Amino acid sequence: MYCIYLVRDLLIKFKNTQKTTIFLLLLITSSIFLSFTNGKGLVNMGKGEEIQYNTNVVITDVLIFDDQDDGDPGDIYCKAIVNDKEYETREIQANDDDLITFNAIVYHAWCSYLSINIEVLDADSGIRGDDDSLGSFSYNIVPINDSISRVLDFAKINVTISTSGLTTVKASINNNLIIVFSFLILSLFQIRKRKK
Repeated sequence: MYCIYLVRDLLIKFKNTQKTTIFLLLLITSSIFLSFTNGKGLVNMGKGEEIQYNTNVVITDVLIFDDQDDGDPGDIYCKAIVNDKEYETREIQANDDDLITFNAIVYHAWCSYLSINIEVLDADSGIRGDDDSLGSFSYNIVPINDSISRVLDFAKINVTISTSGLTTVKASINNNLIIVFSFLILSLFQIRKRKK
């Protein structure tokens, strides 16, 4: 919102000179691009279409450095949030230095952007009942075939992203863009009134 006031003040101060007009056109062009892509993904600007990929995100395995259970095996599981969809893997008992194979599909959908948040936990059913975190990570990317390996606090996790096929869908115009255009039009009318 601050950016809108800055543009209005520039228009008033420089009385709509050529440089200000060019600056304004650049701002509007970038706003249009960001509104069509939502700041993410790819878009076919000529048709206002967004490219989406058929995407799978799979937690392949987790190497446990410390299971956070002294002497006993830990009940290890993963919590994943991918593009606002939540998933939990099954619990698998493991000790320190064990490699757990999950091969759990935590996300399968058409998308133009991936926001991945995964946490590895040890389930505790004792009196406290709160699960111990072995670490977490976040990853944001346009969907591509990729293997991600991350060393966490007490574990190492491997995640696979795979894509197959693509499609295009109509990109929606961001409501913020409508507000920006409305405000700029009103500002231009105010400048003309002041000139008279």
